[in-house]
Amino acid sequence: MNETIKTYRIAVFYSGNIYRQRGEFTAIHNRVKEIKKNNEFIVDVYSFSAYFDKLSSIIKGIKRPDMKEKMEIDGITYNCIWYMRSHIDNITHKLLRHRTAIEINRIKRKAEMFKNYDLIYANSLFSAHIGLELKRKYNIPFVCTWHGSSIHTHPFKDKKVLKRTIKILENADMNFFVNDELLSIAKKFTNNFKSTVSYNGIDAERFRRFSIEERTVLRKKMGIEQNDKCIAFIGNCLPIKNVQYLPKLFSHISNEITNSKFYIIGDGAFAQLFSDYEINVNYVNNISNTEMPNWYNVMDLIVMPSKNEGLPMTCLEATACGTPFVGSRVGAIADVVGFENTVERNSEFDELFATLCVKRLNNIKRNIELPIKFRLLNIIKKEIEILNTVIKNNK
Repeated sequence: MNETIKTYRIAVFYSGNIYRQRGEFTAIHNRVKEIKKNNEFIVDVYSFSAYFDKLSSIIKGIKRPDMKEKMEIDGITYNCIWYMRSHIDNITHKLLRHRTAIEINRIKRKAEMFKNYDLIYANSLFSAHIGLELKRKYNIPFVCTWHGSSIHTHPFKDKKVLKRTIKILENADMNFFVNDELLSIAKKFTNNFKSTVSYNGIDAERFRRFSIEERTVLRKKMGIEQNDKCIAFIGNCLPIKNVQYLPKLFSHISNEITNSKFYIIGDGAFAQLFSDYEINVNYVNNISNTEMPNWYNVMDLIVMPSKNEGLPMTCLEATACGTPFVGSRVGAIADVVGFENTVERNSEFDELFATLCVKRLNNIKRNIELPIKFRLLNIIKKEIEILNTVIKNNK
């Protein structure tokens, strides 16, 4: 007689705009898809998204979002939990880049909703506050995955954020870091925490290198000439992405390669950056994750001149699609695309980065392979073993 398999309930927390499904969202989504395949776990996903109060909405000139209770994305149901962000919260978040204690408490009050779970899987600082509250009130274990800015930037900008980060690190039953550098930075805050490196992974069936025939058809459909050399920046208009350098970079490339064509795939006021430059830039937004492999495959180069990064999904996805990539030597970018395709951030960065981009465009090779350590199946196998251990040690 077959032994009945014991199942455990896991709540996965994502904090961010549920309508902007890139970056950290994609990293979490990919993990959830694989973890849900394990028949020992029942996995529910919760998205914590803010809406602005009436005053903030008027000042910002925005409408309240469609506050759906549930959203199905790529076969995964996201239970949407909406909370109000006041005008004071908004000002604090904009100036100091952290949430007020009042805003955090609004979320912590929802902890009782999750008291029947066996494990909380939080992502970054904000949602981890709920995990900590559940551990304190109901003795439910929680783990936290740390992505990029939550370690390498925000704790250095405000002592309150640093204090909260240390508290989460020290109380989590396991801390996953998406690269080795983030773990090293966290150890500067405190050594009293459990940790392991667990890289982001990608859907290798979706993000793949297209055949020459597929690329030719796509480029023609998108109005790209056979000899055009297409360069793209993929990301949002944020200072940490070093977006102010893009006009200078694109100008340099345009002067060196006359048949270059530029794309920006992301949200934000990019057009303002290029207002004083005579460069034709194609702005693309509202692209779904399912469409992204097409865009990677028609490009000849992806650029990421960021000031700091964790393990950006863009470099993983581009590499899996065989698309050349030039990035800053920060975070785990060099581990993915190769040291030779990155540039150290120093006083010569702008010139060296532009020169390397031109070099890659003049010698395009699409025979790039994603290193095996970034294969999602291997990553999740290790995580599942840890999740099982954490749950069973707390029973």
